[in-house]
Amino acid sequence: MKDIGVYARREAQSKQRNKELAQLESHIKTLITKAFPNPQKVPSQRDFELAWRRFITDCDNTIGTKKDYRFAYNFGVNTIRRYKTDYGWPYSPPSYLVSHKEHKQLRTK
Repeated sequence: MKDIGVYARREAQSKQRNKELAQLESHIKTLITKAFPNPQKVPSQRDFELAWRRFITDCDNTIGTKKDYRFAYNFGVNTIRRYKTDYGWPYSPPSYLVSHKEHKQLRTK
């Protein structure tokens, strides 16, 4: 039986968002390989900082929405951490980017 109404709309939105995330992920991978072209070679501290800034600048210029930017930033952090474990990089990227507010308390003390 096919979904109709609200359920069909939710499923279509979910498929569309997954498609957008796949395209965004491939775009981020190109930005990371542009900033860090050879992960086997450990960069110097200065080169690492310049490449990270270049990656962030490219993300600023090409990614529009806040949730896509958060996804791109966190994907970059994960990639650098993977480089750290796989290739022995001594550097750590900045912490993850979180952009949601804490829920308001409904009750007071």
